[in-house]
Amino acid sequence: HDISLFILMRILFFTLMGLLVSLSGIGQNQILIDTLEEHLEKKSLSDSEKVDTYVLLAREYRYSDSITTAFYGNKARALAESIGYEAGQMDALYEIGWVTMTVGYYTEAEVLFHQIVQRSSKLDYDRGRAKGYNGLGMVRDYIGDYSKALDNYFKALNISEDIGGDQGVALSLNNSPFGSK
Repeated sequence: HDISLFILMRILFFTLMGLLVSLSGIGQNQILIDTLEEHLEKKSLSDSEKVDTYVLLAREYRYSDSITTAFYGNKARALAESIGYEAGQMDALYEIGWVTMTVGYYTEAEVLFHQIVQRSSKLDYDRGRAKGYNGLGMVRDYIGDYSKALDNYFKALNISEDIGGDQGVALSLNNSPFGSK
């Protein structure tokens, strides 16, 4: 009886420690958020720089606060639309699509990611196309359509390799079955 209690306590301890360690890597980087918010207060920022900063803020909140992610994503999208900054619109839509997917609205997220692929193709915005395909891969992965997920991940990977986007290559590989899922 004492041995089984000891084993149970060890299992509980290591489970809690594992949970704490995994949660410590999730969430926002408060220093980066503070820096980005201070950056927004500068009067010398152009509107496109504001859009890019809103997108970075949305990205930083992804894993910890879906409402704030959506807030900054929509703020970036609206400003980008008002100034005709189409690449900024695609980046903002990606963040909106990402948070839409993570809260379980897969169909809506898929529509957004398809829009990103289509519009980015017309703009010759390859980074946006790669992100759109990566988003489509994630949606397909979430719903269990692994062959389509893999197809989209490889499309994103090929585009990222063509444009020399190390971050995009890493993202595509991480999300694919070959990554660290």
